[in-house]
Amino acid sequence: MAQQMWVDALADSGGDGDGANDLADPLTRQNVWRYALRGLRDRALLLVGFAGALRRSELAAIRVDQLKQTERGLRLTLPQSKLPSDSARIAAL
Repeated sequence: MAQQMWVDALADSGGDGDGANDLADPLTRQNVWRYALRGLRDRALLLVGFAGALRRSELAAIRVDQLKQTERGLRLTLPQSKLPSDSARIAAL
């Protein structure tokens, strides 16, 4: 079924599929690894932002030294937030 969809798409575009190779990056291990790492990073940031109910600015400002591993998971301490300057926000992740 997928092969037939590909054939139909090529017929509709008037091409034989050879021109696509000029436009696409080659599928190498390095490219796959790079995109896999980006995907992991993006998913991790989304999960941390959701679990900690973080604002975009707080999520973008996270530093590694603000994370601490505990026996129950991770603790994220955000010293800069919209709270008074002498307080810190702690999110359990």
